[in-house]
Amino acid sequence: MSIAIFLIDKLMNNINIYLQALQMSKGAVDEIMLGEMLGLEEDATRRIIASLLNEYKITYSSDNNTCNYKPIKKQKKYEHR
Repeated sequence: MSIAIFLIDKLMNNINIYLQALQMSKGAVDEIMLGEMLGLEEDATRRIIASLLNEYKITYSSDNNTCNYKPIKKQKKYEHR
């Protein structure tokens, strides 16, 4: 396995773990603090947030929660009858 593939795999794993932690925290933990709790540096956390925003998996939220981002709920597929 090349170093590039290893790093991409590690980044994707960190993104998935961060998203799961964000869902579980329900806005109670600041987004940077959440990353630190997962062992991520602030810069890495900001890159993960940017990636999740680009993938439409999270959105900016001003709901007066501690965290400024929240996961986007998947829409149920419309069933034609």
